[in-house]
Amino acid sequence: MYVGISPYEGPNIYTLIPVVSQLYGLWHLKGGMYSFVNAISQLIVEFGGIINTGADVEEIIFLNDRAIGIRTSQAIEKADIIVCNADFPYAMKNLIKDEHYKNDYTDKKLSELKYSCSTFIIYLGLRKKYPQLSVHNIYLGENFKNNIESAFEGNLPESPTLYIYCPSRIDDSMTKNEGECLNIMLRVPNLFFNKITWDDVTINELSNKIIMELKRIKGLEDIEENIVYKNHLTPLDMERRFNAYGGTAFGLSTTLTQTNYFRPHFKSDKANNLFFVGNSLHPGPGVSLVLNSSKLVTEEILIESQNKD
Repeated sequence: MYVGISPYEGPNIYTLIPVVSQLYGLWHLKGGMYSFVNAISQLIVEFGGIINTGADVEEIIFLNDRAIGIRTSQAIEKADIIVCNADFPYAMKNLIKDEHYKNDYTDKKLSELKYSCSTFIIYLGLRKKYPQLSVHNIYLGENFKNNIESAFEGNLPESPTLYIYCPSRIDDSMTKNEGECLNIMLRVPNLFFNKITWDDVTINELSNKIIMELKRIKGLEDIEENIVYKNHLTPLDMERRFNAYGGTAFGLSTTLTQTNYFRPHFKSDKANNLFFVGNSLHPGPGVSLVLNSSKLVTEEILIESQNKD
């Protein structure tokens, strides 16, 4: 469940995740994950870097087996090294136009790979505290097996199993009032199934179903009347806003043949100055592993720079 695969089909090595969490705990970034993004952005600027967020990247440009720059919606930017943090399948399909530089990841190959499910997320701001909640909560709906596997059959669950994240239990900076903020995640099919229309009707029905499930939890019976903020994220949003291939939430599925070393590698085989980071790559999905992928890329770039010197 942690990496977007069926608990009945995925490698049992992932049972280590809850064990490690229970034994050693988890880190929390004060202010949420985006506080890390802000800290890195500040560091880049302090070192003289420039961050341009006002243009769409349309293509990675190559010449003589090297990546020499990118084409954006505004201009062509030349570069000695390119690090691509777009979702890897999206980058291969849309940003790399020349088949030679796709290596093994042609459009045909991408269509044959297995992909993780997506998620539907509700964001709630509440006017009161709910001490019944922990930071991380898992609510198991009825008929667990059928409903947890519905995401891999193209259907929405009848009785949802929910992951409820409540960071305000330990971090007051996450709220502006004396209440709580919640992130409620439901696993749903990715967009490759093409069975679900993510319109207002679907979103409202699913949101209401989730709220009804929350009200069944002891101590949360009055949660609906204490909502002061509500928003959502759908698989369609993930595709449109973040270029998540097929609207997947965890990138390539972590099946046995697509896990760890068997995932796409972070360095291009055709252009040795092109690097990739993200959850579809080695070592895997999730914030901690994605940060590890960027650490590996950084170390490789530094090693190559030292060798050139």
